[in-house]
Amino acid sequence: MLAGMLAWSCAIFSYYAYYGILLSLGELPHLEHLNIFGDKDETFWYYYWQMFKRIILGQFFEWIIIALIGGAVIGALSFWLIHSRPKDLTQKYET
Repeated sequence: MLAGMLAWSCAIFSYYAYYGILLSLGELPHLEHLNIFGDKDETFWYYYWQMFKRIILGQFFEWIIIALIGGAVIGALSFWLIHSRPKDLTQKYET
């Protein structure tokens, strides 16, 4: 169960880390003006952090909960399926 939660959480974290990098480099569509290496006016950091919190952090915290629950469910189902199978299939057919 823990392995499923960890795997799904790492996937969500890497997905939003990648989009955080894209946002910071101005590579997201219609947000090219938020390039941290480009020209900045006095309100740049305010708007940058507002967009970062809304796009990256807001969605990350929304989806990490789903990843934890989904990973736990899939991990528990996998554990149950692995341990519910007969240990030796030949025992079933011996008389």
